[in-house]
Amino acid sequence: MKLNALFVAAALFLALLLVRAAARTARLPDDLTLAACRHGGITEFGDAELTEQGVMAMPGHKTPDAAHLDLKRTEKQRAIGARRRCAFVELEAAVKSRNGAAAAE
Repeated sequence: MKLNALFVAAALFLALLLVRAAARTARLPDDLTLAACRHGGITEFGDAELTEQGVMAMPGHKTPDAAHLDLKRTEKQRAIGARRRCAFVELEAAVKSRNGAAAAE
């Protein structure tokens, strides 16, 4: 069991070194973290209009609440939501209008 914990610690340290090297190469801040990379990537899933299940599946989240912790809301996501809401309202109005016209006949 101790060997497994040592392996995990070594893997995390290596990942940290790789992130630091990538940040330096890209001229990003030295305090860039794996968590920041994860949050940024998951936010891009939201901007790409992935479903909740898709956002959960990619990083391996088990619950929607876990995914929501990583997913940051952006103006792009708000605009998409507003457009979808308007389309839904217009569709509902068209259906009610057709149903009313059919009933009048």
